[in-house]
Amino acid sequence: MAFDLMYVAGENRNRVAVVMEYVAGTGGAAHPVLIVPFRATLHRLAKPRASYTILYAEPRLDLGGTSAEGRCDVRAENVRLHDSETTFNAYFPLGVAQLEHIEAFRAGGDLKARCELRFIIALSIDLNVDGAGDVQPFVMGHETTSLSLEFTIPHSTWVNNVLTRFGFGRMQLLEVPVPLAHAPEVFAGAIEELKQARSYYVQADYESVMSHCRKSLESVLNVLTPDLSGLENPGFSRKLARAIEQHLGQQLSESKRASLHDVATAVWNLTSISTHHVGGIEYFDRADAEATMLHCSTLLAYIGRAIGRKEASEK
Repeated sequence: MAFDLMYVAGENRNRVAVVMEYVAGTGGAAHPVLIVPFRATLHRLAKPRASYTILYAEPRLDLGGTSAEGRCDVRAENVRLHDSETTFNAYFPLGVAQLEHIEAFRAGGDLKARCELRFIIALSIDLNVDGAGDVQPFVMGHETTSLSLEFTIPHSTWVNNVLTRFGFGRMQLLEVPVPLAHAPEVFAGAIEELKQARSYYVQADYESVMSHCRKSLESVLNVLTPDLSGLENPGFSRKLARAIEQHLGQQLSESKRASLHDVATAVWNLTSISTHHVGGIEYFDRADAEATMLHCSTLLAYIGRAIGRKEASEK
């Protein structure tokens, strides 16, 4: 358990630690907030009649190469007659760009972090105000003390307790096989469009996600290079039908070719909706973007494997 010592009135017996099992996210994709919980073991002061109260804690977090300011919910309790233990949370709002940076820094592994905490503490002394033995602590001054904790958030905690509560699930784009005999640089372009879509997805720019998904499907036609003779001003649907018939006619049955055409055309039509805004509200949302990326990656993988079988049969 990561911890550091907190000095109060020159004494350093107090211990503040991160409670790793309760690190979590909240707020969803719209307002992601990282919660880091702490446990403080507070000892009474050695000086007779002296006591103290934590009034305020200000946290700052360095996480994956980015920093965030936050707030704490420390409860003010006077440490006077006996030692005590208290827990409090630090809340760090995170922007989507910060999350993208953190994910690139983490690269699928654990996440190293450092949290600095600055405390404002009221120092008190017991006084008998009425001469009748009624002793009460009176604030005699204030002091500021700071500490720094370095800790590592495990991969499983970050993914299961934080990212999922930010609305980022475990969606992975499928690995797409590149058909070597059919202009691999163009097919790789389709994959690159999906990577661009994924980057905009993390930034919650769903309009751009749909745009790049559309481009990835259009790139497929560049890979298959259909013979369009006899077709006047063909649109995406007719170009795709001709490409599937010409290049996958032997690998896919008629019903599979028809289904592939219908699914790809339906996804392309969704991404091509020209009216992106209705009443000032963005037309596409997170669900649209996620479903479209999954469909596009699956379609590319399916077509790529079919072309791979064709190449193998021609050798």
